[in-house]
Amino acid sequence: MNEVATIGLVEKVLADSSVYVGPGHLAQAALREERWRDVEREWGMLAADQVALLTGARPESARSHTANLRRRKGLAGVKRRGGLLYPGFQFVRVDDDLVAVASAWTMLRELLEPAGWSDADVLAWASAPNAYLEGRSPAQEVHEQPESVSDALRYAVARAIPSPQPDMQPA
Repeated sequence: MNEVATIGLVEKVLADSSVYVGPGHLAQAALREERWRDVEREWGMLAADQVALLTGARPESARSHTANLRRRKGLAGVKRRGGLLYPGFQFVRVDDDLVAVASAWTMLRELLEPAGWSDADVLAWASAPNAYLEGRSPAQEVHEQPESVSDALRYAVARAIPSPQPDMQPA
């Protein structure tokens, strides 16, 4: 889609909406879209049937299989092109033709649980460069050390989640 067509599509969506969308919102949406395209280029984005095939499940059970991986292993997906897609950095090769959700990814999701972030927020954070990881992303850290969460990644998580503040009630 060319630039003029893209602007026309955005204008139509905005005109049909009763919700105010300011330039800051549009900039954030554009940045988020750029993030997903970067993730897709670097790591790939897998549909449920691809996840099922690569993890050794039957394609006809793809939806229930990925739902199970989401529940038990912390697999996270993002809505793209009308369905959920799963960034490839969550997986580790376990055999020549099989992958599994990396243990480090499951542990990372557990560490991030207190933040209450959506899957999209977790994936965006995990795929972005992180100063506490010397500019590398948490996704790179998981991919390079798939069995466990490194101390550096634990530190990055601790800095990403604000500490609960004591209730400051007047006496």
